[in-house]
Amino acid sequence: MIIAAHGSTVTVSRDTVTVHRDPLLTALHGPGPEIPLASVTGVSATPGDPVTCGLVVLEGPGTEIVFSPNQDTELEQFTTALEAALSGDAPTVTVPGLNFTAVHVDHDPAWDTVDAIGVARVRDGVVVDGTGWTGTGDTAPLDGFLDYIGDDGEILVAHNAYRQITALHRAIRGSGATRLPDLPLGCTLALARRERPHDDDHSLVGLCRALGLREPDSPAAAAEVTARLLVLLNGDTTRDTVTGILAGSGLTPGRSGGERVWPVLDTVPEPPAQPAPSRRGGERGKSGRPVPWAKVAVPDTVPEPNPDADRDGLLYGQNVTLSGDFGPFDKGQLWQRIADAGATVGKNVTRKTTVLVCGEWGKPTSKQKRAEELMEKGQDIALWSAEQLYTTLGLDPAEEEDVQPPF
Repeated sequence: MIIAAHGSTVTVSRDTVTVHRDPLLTALHGPGPEIPLASVTGVSATPGDPVTCGLVVLEGPGTEIVFSPNQDTELEQFTTALEAALSGDAPTVTVPGLNFTAVHVDHDPAWDTVDAIGVARVRDGVVVDGTGWTGTGDTAPLDGFLDYIGDDGEILVAHNAYRQITALHRAIRGSGATRLPDLPLGCTLALARRERPHDDDHSLVGLCRALGLREPDSPAAAAEVTARLLVLLNGDTTRDTVTGILAGSGLTPGRSGGERVWPVLDTVPEPPAQPAPSRRGGERGKSGRPVPWAKVAVPDTVPEPNPDADRDGLLYGQNVTLSGDFGPFDKGQLWQRIADAGATVGKNVTRKTTVLVCGEWGKPTSKQKRAEELMEKGQDIALWSAEQLYTTLGLDPAEEEDVQPPF
């Protein structure tokens, strides 16, 4: 059982208590200790308060485990698990109501072929069962997965959910099987980046090493690790749903539905009301309104995708086309940021397009109409809003407007 503490996580097993320090504490004090349970003669706990840390002392070795002021629940979970282990029972910690299904998908680089699928079912924060299927080019893994999740609409959680669920979506559609159900999605990669921003490696294996989880050796084991990771990354045990955990970290759930998959994204605040645009300056049409063409002009040079970009990023390996107005950003800026993220930039919607980002225009553009035609013919194209692109690229339109000259 793994429990979050102050600057560390603590693993309690039948034989040992292991402290896994965060990178900063590891740099300052070295790796955390591993304490044989047989050396522990007793446990004393001092709960914290709103401003004071809590403390658990393992009598015998004298090891002190510190808990943050807001971690009274974790302190209690740790002492309960430790006392259970000392009495010979298996230590378990539950989060009542935290129910979901974790999934791990092995797929090809193009996200089109599924080689293996692993799943783990979680009830009250505890993995209760799991399984896996293999078979490249075979429908058995897909059929097994669809039978396992059923049609009750339970949220799916994956590490890099957009990539893994998109691969599932494409494989299921290509097999002629029943389409992937309309399901909410959670993502432990997005959650880890929010909750552990100082970690250098947010891959599943990297997080296993940082948090003391056993590195997975199969899709089923990877699904179980993903499930445990979500529970561990929950910074507040009063959050008893995946949606609540994501919201507490400033994220909104993704979704698989119909013809596309929507990624987990940062929560986008409601924009403030904007004053009516001034009638002064700028190009104007016959109606007296500014003509938008200059703002959406296509740049001459298309940047090359960055081969060293984060392979777990939402845009890595995608073929992205922009359509509409993205003010205050010009398309050259956005193209470069998209290419830096490892995506191929397309000037037009083609049979290679995987993402069309729709900016403001007032009516569907010709590119959007072309994308919808291709989607009707079976091409998998995700339609993103400008806000989704800004969030993925870490851009803030309000900050960009602040640096524009007033002329």
